[in-house]
Amino acid sequence: MKITVNGEELDNALIAQEIERLTPDYERYIEENQAEPPEGQLEEWAEENIIERALMMQAAGKLDMDVSDEQIDESFEEIKDNIGDAPEDEVRAEIALQIKLDALMQQAIADISEPTEAELKEFYNENLEMFVRPEQVRASHIIKHVNAEVDKETAFGQIVEIQMQLNAGATFEELASQHSDCPDSAGDLGFFERGQMVEEFENVAFAMKVGDVSDIFLTDFGYHIVKLQDHVPGGAVPLEEVQDQLGEHLFEQAKSEAVEKYLDGLKEAAKIERTEE
Repeated sequence: MKITVNGEELDNALIAQEIERLTPDYERYIEENQAEPPEGQLEEWAEENIIERALMMQAAGKLDMDVSDEQIDESFEEIKDNIGDAPEDEVRAEIALQIKLDALMQQAIADISEPTEAELKEFYNENLEMFVRPEQVRASHIIKHVNAEVDKETAFGQIVEIQMQLNAGATFEELASQHSDCPDSAGDLGFFERGQMVEEFENVAFAMKVGDVSDIFLTDFGYHIVKLQDHVPGGAVPLEEVQDQLGEHLFEQAKSEAVEKYLDGLKEAAKIERTEE
């Protein structure tokens, strides 16, 4: 297959490289959707990307703007150690074209502004299901493992000794760091929701109040003592908590849509030919 864009023949090697670049995303798409895309989909995506890239480069080359030697020198200094045997004049020409391409992108999104508070509120209210978080707790634990090397009786005796020190006034964090079989971060497991830990552990942790320390209990991993550090109720996340992140997401989305619209215009005006070699 030979593809020409406004008379410029695209190098098949570029399409092959794009197929290779897209392959991990393509495989991830198949895995996530549990469905095989139509035959030739990967090649089609690669061709479209290369065509769009050619159109952008052509448009950038026609852009009526001067690129100063200082701009080129600055970029060249940053990459000169990595250009290998590439002729310097060709590299500088590529830099000038890239600067124009960046300017073209800025023109495409020039009319895009950050969303207003009213727009953020409207999106939030219309998509509340996106802003629901499950109930979460943050817990620390002290554990003595039961395994081929340590039987239940031995492990239980060890954790009873730890519990006695805890009752005598030693801090939970100190005992976790010094005597737990998982001493990292003083046993802090961070935040987790239901379904992330074994059922016996979750049943204890989610039934506790912040600051409580549990009695000794057994799971498939061994004997535990748990301290509840924090609790976050499930439900809708207030707009105030997600406003900045949501604003950034919508702003980036609007810019992407503006670039896509610009590309669509370039494709509509272009002469794109596909012929069998």
